[in-house]
Amino acid sequence: MDEQKSAIAQSSDRPSNNFKSSSDSNLKLPFLPTDWNFCRVRKGTKKPIDQGWQDNTLTTDQIRLWVEQGENYGVVWGGTAIGLDVDGSAPHQKLQEIAAGRTIPPTVAWTSGVPGRYHLAFHLTLEQKALLTAAAQKTRSKSPQGRWVVSCVAEDNKASQLEFRWSNHQSVLPPSLHPSGRRYDWLSKQSPAEQDPADLPDWLFSYLIGVVQGETEERSDLSSLLSSEVSTAKIPLERLLRKKERSWIKDGLPDGIRNDSGAALARNLIGTANYLNSEGIAFEDNPKKLFEMFCDRCQPPINPEERSSIWNSAERSDPQPALTPDAIANCITAWERKGEEFDFDVEKPGKTTTKEDKKTSIVELLLAITGDLTLFHTPDRIAYADVWLNQCRQTILVRSRQFKQFLAYQLYALHERAAASEPINTVLNLLQAKANFEGEERQVYIRLAEFESKIYLDLGTDAWTAVEIDSQGWQVVSDYPVRFRRPNTLLGLTEPVANNSLKDLWQLLNVIEEDQVLVDAVLKVKG
Repeated sequence: MDEQKSAIAQSSDRPSNNFKSSSDSNLKLPFLPTDWNFCRVRKGTKKPIDQGWQDNTLTTDQIRLWVEQGENYGVVWGGTAIGLDVDGSAPHQKLQEIAAGRTIPPTVAWTSGVPGRYHLAFHLTLEQKALLTAAAQKTRSKSPQGRWVVSCVAEDNKASQLEFRWSNHQSVLPPSLHPSGRRYDWLSKQSPAEQDPADLPDWLFSYLIGVVQGETEERSDLSSLLSSEVSTAKIPLERLLRKKERSWIKDGLPDGIRNDSGAALARNLIGTANYLNSEGIAFEDNPKKLFEMFCDRCQPPINPEERSSIWNSAERSDPQPALTPDAIANCITAWERKGEEFDFDVEKPGKTTTKEDKKTSIVELLLAITGDLTLFHTPDRIAYADVWLNQCRQTILVRSRQFKQFLAYQLYALHERAAASEPINTVLNLLQAKANFEGEERQVYIRLAEFESKIYLDLGTDAWTAVEIDSQGWQVVSDYPVRFRRPNTLLGLTEPVANNSLKDLWQLLNVIEEDQVLVDAVLKVKG
């Protein structure tokens, strides 16, 4: 097929097999379309830093210095610039169905490095812009102008999204750092230096208008799920949490399970609040205030330093709501109409639960717990998972006792359920297959690693910190792009302290006093 044709048109199955990242991404700001606007994003996150970033956008020249300092940035969609986020294999197949054999024109495209996920940038004609503006203004007031989501379900029943982004929304661009530790990268021959954003095809624009007007069945943004009869009163944020989490806020948790459960609660609070804000749904309660209430009621209470660490880690982890859009809509509808509480945890009346049902439900709960894990494999096909424990990212071998204990603990902490070996082994088999066939291939190191002209030294501490060393010096970091594994024999190292003094070293080295100044000079020159 002609190289000028879009990579999308060449793929009918797994986009991760056809999209190849270009290799020239670095921390220099690349050539970008002159009509794009930008916002500052904190490194390793997707969250804009500045208040009012939707209106106070930055130009290419203004954002350049920020990017070259190693920070993230994003394109602010709007006007004639529109983005399409393809969040996995199911949305990719949905896009192929919409295309119905028609070629998607070559356009600017990039990926976060997560297999099967990519972003496309398109240009709206002035006529398309006018029609889209009119259609968006006619939708209900609770629907945010500028973001429309199509829900897609893969064969494994995992939900994902095909998302159109326009005004008041942004997408993080290469070479920013993804929360997973990967860097965003332009797809092969689809960077702005090689390809202009294509005009949005008429057939895709027509489909988008149908989504905006609610004529497309797959539309899954919250406004399409809510009845037009509901009121505009503010719903308490706590009513959109799971029952167990509401009980945590009310009564707290004992020492031993409070921190990890608190981390899950913080991610859900932040993710749900962000989702409601993006959908234009008003709510009461401050998510951090609810989290503080939980911390105060734990036995003993979580101290200020720990709760700050938990909350900050949750903010950096790209948190998502625990409930689906349908469940959130049901909660809102029940609360607004009758003040009722929609219970998505209870079984349907009259249903008899068999032993096989219980085993299946345990498997489903475990799969839900592991849904946000980053799975990957090494070059020799060994499966690993990135998990969050004690507010830090840890890399664990999937086929290990430690990972089994992690699953069992999370199942108890979140659902007060116990699992026999059979359902856990079933889940391990599935996760191992996903890591090998869907996960990224990456190296796992012991103690020492090199990445992008930097050296990383694993300190072996409980906080999983490392020393990042480059030509400018060194620093202790907790968020680093490489992965380390911890054999049982690996011991912790003392965290280094910058004091510019070698006086304690001379007690250990056989160096005469006259030569000490030479050794001192050499060590300082070598950094």
